[in-house]
Amino acid sequence: MKINRKLFLKDISSSLSGSVLLAALATGGIATAEAADDVHFSFNGEGETKAMYDWGIDTAWPSYDNIRQAIYHMGADQVDIVRLNYFLDEPLDENGEIGPNSRAQIDWQLTLVSLVGREDIPLALTPASESGTDPSYLDENGEAIPEKWLATMEATQRYIGRPIKAVEVFNEPDFWAGYGSPERLREIMLLVKESETFRDSEIQGASTLCSCAAKDWFDAISDVVTQGTTHQLASWWGQASENYIGFMQHVQKQGKEFYNPELHSMAEVLYGAEYGAVGGIWWADALLTRGKLVNAVQGKRLGYGELRWKDATAAVYRAPDGEVYGFAGSFERTGNNQSFRLISDDQDLYFNGIGPLRNFMMSTFEGPNGGYVDIDAEPVMPALDGHRWKIVNKAGNRVLEVDVNSAPDAPAPWSDGVEDGKNVRTAKDVDGLNQKWDIIRDRSGYFSIVNASTGKAVDDYGWSLEEGGNIAQWAVTGNLNQQWWIEPAEDAGFFYIHNGHSNLYMEDAKNDTKNVEQGEYADTDRQQWHFVMADEPGLLMAHYQFDGDPFDSTDNVNDGTVYGATYSYPGGVEGQAIDLAGTGWGHESDYVVLPDDVANSEDITIATWVYWRAGWWPVWQRIFDFGIDTDRYMYLTPTDGGLMKFSITTRSWWDEQAMYTEQLPQNEWVHVAVTLGGNTGKLYVNGELKVAGVITKNPSDLYNVPEDYWNPDWEQKNYIGRSQWWDPNFNGMIDDFRIYDYALSAEEISELASD
Repeated sequence: MKINRKLFLKDISSSLSGSVLLAALATGGIATAEAADDVHFSFNGEGETKAMYDWGIDTAWPSYDNIRQAIYHMGADQVDIVRLNYFLDEPLDENGEIGPNSRAQIDWQLTLVSLVGREDIPLALTPASESGTDPSYLDENGEAIPEKWLATMEATQRYIGRPIKAVEVFNEPDFWAGYGSPERLREIMLLVKESETFRDSEIQGASTLCSCAAKDWFDAISDVVTQGTTHQLASWWGQASENYIGFMQHVQKQGKEFYNPELHSMAEVLYGAEYGAVGGIWWADALLTRGKLVNAVQGKRLGYGELRWKDATAAVYRAPDGEVYGFAGSFERTGNNQSFRLISDDQDLYFNGIGPLRNFMMSTFEGPNGGYVDIDAEPVMPALDGHRWKIVNKAGNRVLEVDVNSAPDAPAPWSDGVEDGKNVRTAKDVDGLNQKWDIIRDRSGYFSIVNASTGKAVDDYGWSLEEGGNIAQWAVTGNLNQQWWIEPAEDAGFFYIHNGHSNLYMEDAKNDTKNVEQGEYADTDRQQWHFVMADEPGLLMAHYQFDGDPFDSTDNVNDGTVYGATYSYPGGVEGQAIDLAGTGWGHESDYVVLPDDVANSEDITIATWVYWRAGWWPVWQRIFDFGIDTDRYMYLTPTDGGLMKFSITTRSWWDEQAMYTEQLPQNEWVHVAVTLGGNTGKLYVNGELKVAGVITKNPSDLYNVPEDYWNPDWEQKNYIGRSQWWDPNFNGMIDDFRIYDYALSAEEISELASD
């Protein structure tokens, strides 16, 4: 779907005055939950047009894989322009034509352009900054000589032999040497504007590395350029979001379009759609998340939120094909952890197969891709993340396994099946551990599939792009050839599994070997799979019944110690409970200290009954707070400015990943439970799932402290009723406090709450 440009610009101009700056407060050392964290949307709502209509890909990083992936995930019909370089690291020859090195590099870039499959695809030109500038192009002051600069641009166009839609004279002049001043840029642009070669081209400028420098450069050329440009990589003085948004608005006030010729992050797109950018060109590869964003943003936006001080933004879009997605991201090089809560205002939904529920948390942190979540009215995808599965092929009902009897490429011994290169095949289900797989979803939508027996990942062997390429196991690297994305097949309950590198389909072999390979799409059962849960219970690490003491009733002897003078053991939900008076701040009143390593696991469940009185200062009291100091901790508080909050961080309050739900009720027994499994967190109240979300940090991360950590005397501090910070202690009763080293299921949580 393409956007009508005139209608689009009319819609943008009418909406700018209603844009709202969303901010968050930081009080007392803990980030307060504010409306800015919330993105309300109506699944069935009409939405609004908040789009970018012109999309491109970039051969300035001349990578075959980058271009191949971008075309695959965006769709060739969504590629509106391709960017190439002109080269200034060698002078023109005696005939005024580009030199041999320039020709060779442009030939390769044109080969990449041809992958789009359209001979008339528009082209953009930008200088190859990284290759440097030959001294012959510079005057005695080290500034570009206008006539020579233009001559190279014109010679490059002659060699390409096709019109150029858009030209950049300088790229990142605030960073790279060998260009010159804004005044010199203006001189060259005036020549470009008069050039017959570029008469019909968009003239862009000045594409600074940091949007903080964009205004100064743009103001020197604003009467010459047709599009104001920048991208957001550096942030030398902070306020990256303010600078980026402010420059977009400044360009439009001058009556020019804003265009981003080098998109590096999801935040640049979500901000751009909100504040009037007309388009952009992706730097590097456009993988799964970027491809979904390109297509979805041309539909209707259902909700939006931003936290500029965190360089974080989020939105919900209904794509033109009717699918609904949530997106959240920061800039590539700036943006701390931040959790947005997507709130469905009209119905219960399924987020990545998790549900039914109304609230889902999406985390942002610096990076080029951001994250997305599938949002469905009915469960289309299974909630795979953080669970163990059998993966069953539709043809023959055979299960995926590591063939422990196959010889890998690596030398012997190989009989135990753990070596790199062991083959993956299908076989009769014998409930073997080598037939079970731990599946983890990252926030960008790719899954890693790791064998429960060998600990090795399913791997596109040798980075093959060929049909029939073998699938084997290899040590977990996190590389793209070990990442997989999953989409529903037409038959309910069956799915296609694509390799992240090749994008080919995992399939059972066409012959009787039952080998697992990859292939182009074929409408056969061999390429369809379904997932059967094979979770195995972990351990109950500690169980504190508080029947007159803080002792652990499991065989692990993880006994707690109570500190304070006013605690007691009154009647609880069953037997007795511990009553923590919460009479003072910080370390002054009753709390329980648990032993080291009681929560040192990758996955976890913490479940307990709570009777909360709130007291004179309810905010930031802790039901529990496990960690080592005010940098590394995870906690659950009954209220953080009106919402119950679970949070985990390894870089203090400003880098938390969190889940929010309604404030804990007062003066009644309530069962609460937090589970972390894979990259998914869930928060339950009285056995009901209230909120889930993307939590990429593990409890074990809190205690995996770098050797150069600033606090050399750190020790584990695992508290019930007390904070790592100087916050008020818990005022109320705790009973039946349990810690498991795995994520309990919703049914198991419900059973605990019923008991």
